[in-house]
Amino acid sequence: MNPIRQMAFESVARGTGFAGLAIVCILVGLCWNPPLAAKTGGILCLMTTLTLAAKGYTAASRDHRLTEAWLLLAEGERPPAAVAQRITASALQEAYYSFAVKGAAISIAMFGLAVVFAAAIPPEMLQLKGHRVAAPISAHHSNGSPDHFRSIAYVRAFNG
Repeated sequence: MNPIRQMAFESVARGTGFAGLAIVCILVGLCWNPPLAAKTGGILCLMTTLTLAAKGYTAASRDHRLTEAWLLLAEGERPPAAVAQRITASALQEAYYSFAVKGAAISIAMFGLAVVFAAAIPPEMLQLKGHRVAAPISAHHSNGSPDHFRSIAYVRAFNG
């Protein structure tokens, strides 16, 4: 692999890896509901794929001297100025599209996993156990109800 192509792949892999790390962190936060986590992962991977495809599409119009791949190259590894834009754009396009295809495959797998989870897990198992949802404060509570006293304490605590 030539140096510019290698640096283009390293640059795109680094950015895609950070996006993947962010997606994994979100999925860990949604692990209590596997179908929702898989569907969210599919959507986020699809968004990453579309971003990579858009960056690949516009790679030819970007100044090659401002790309991370160009800055990672040593002075002696850089191609001549006459062909540098074309070579760098071509290497970046190849890297962006390569990672976009991989991201699309992961997105399809996540959507398929969401379908499998939704079919296999009963809805009652997706409820959070041991968590009580607070009842909304409304005007129909009588003056002696615990909710009424809680709402008064809440208003006094935040209004001084």
